[in-house]
Amino acid sequence: MKNISEILLNKVSRMMMHWSLRVSPLSRPPVLTAPGTPLLLYVHIPFCEELCPYCSFFKVKFDDALAVNYFNALEKDILEYHKNGFRFDEVYIGGGTPTVKPEYLGKVIRLIRSLWDIKEVSVETNPNHLQSDILKILKDSGVTRLSVGVQTFDNKLLKKLKRFNKYGSGKEIQKKLKETAGIFNTLNVDMIFNFPEQTSETLGRDISIIKDLGIDQATFYPLMSSSSVKDKMTLALGNHGAENEKEFYKLISDRLLESYERTSAWCFTRKGNLIDEYIVTRDYYIGVGAGSFSYLTEGMFATTFSIHQYIDTINAGLSAITMGKSYNRKEKLLYSLLMSLFGGRMELKQMKRNHGRSWFFYLFVELLFLFLSGAVVMKHGSIRVTNKGHYSMVSLMRDFFSLVNNIREQCRRLSDKKNRAA
Repeated sequence: MKNISEILLNKVSRMMMHWSLRVSPLSRPPVLTAPGTPLLLYVHIPFCEELCPYCSFFKVKFDDALAVNYFNALEKDILEYHKNGFRFDEVYIGGGTPTVKPEYLGKVIRLIRSLWDIKEVSVETNPNHLQSDILKILKDSGVTRLSVGVQTFDNKLLKKLKRFNKYGSGKEIQKKLKETAGIFNTLNVDMIFNFPEQTSETLGRDISIIKDLGIDQATFYPLMSSSSVKDKMTLALGNHGAENEKEFYKLISDRLLESYERTSAWCFTRKGNLIDEYIVTRDYYIGVGAGSFSYLTEGMFATTFSIHQYIDTINAGLSAITMGKSYNRKEKLLYSLLMSLFGGRMELKQMKRNHGRSWFFYLFVELLFLFLSGAVVMKHGSIRVTNKGHYSMVSLMRDFFSLVNNIREQCRRLSDKKNRAA
């Protein structure tokens, strides 16, 4: 049962979030300015062999010929950013399932590493792609972190999620993870909690398996979706609510913190600070590929959500960015506050360096509320999320990504409308 301070905190946080996450169609692509410091490069691969009923990320059913054309367009898009003076030092490749065409993915990664001094390359994949030939391509191309979408080891849930036949049973997935351990600097597993019919016992077994396998890093997402997939998700999984979410999160935290360090509200790691959400650790980033987002000093931008339009636009030497929003100073600071709290702390020196001495006055009301609600405390030169505040951050992150997923749907509808008009 939520107390009054939790309810008020969630309401205020959502208001802040909706203010800072609005995009609209652009009459012409923006002129983006390369900053003086290196950024993170996000690469989106929207192809999946199976379309999971709960997933709201931009993805389509895998088509080999379309995927080949898409990867070729990605290379041209990346080269254009190099030509315009952008620098990157870290790469995150998500989807979809980036490893549907491993040889083409390896080619894209090698291109990026030939253009810039890249320190970390993180790639998402699914359990059925934990094959020696695919893993060798990834390792040889320079991947340092592999993130595997497991979701659960429970066979009953895997069948409901339509993942059992394609990705294997819980036992088979465990075997593949054990064989993959040690190949990359970091092996992460993505898990989901608060499924309908999930119990403390089944979730506890998932946690025990992760600990027994010695997985480097585990990211536990609460079940979330956009409005467009809620009906499909309910049909496949049953009615979904948040009544068990807090209890399940406490179970995850209590069990994993025995062996892991919390590096964000829902990411737990044995070593280093690599976490699953680059938006938390990086001030700015560029997204390439259909359906990707970029965040720069100019604001937030989204590329077209039409794969064919993306390919045609990039091949014509044009920018595929179709939506965006310029941020004023208050909105930039709200976005920084939200992202920092997702990661567990806001460093005061970094805020002063990025936003000037007066940043605190713009966020005075929001920070005062966070302190009074007990969600944060001041410690060692940073504003840190408390134990009480961590679940509030999970709840906020869930709503944040649900809102982003709704923005994706809005962008996709606009892309479809433009294509029909053309």
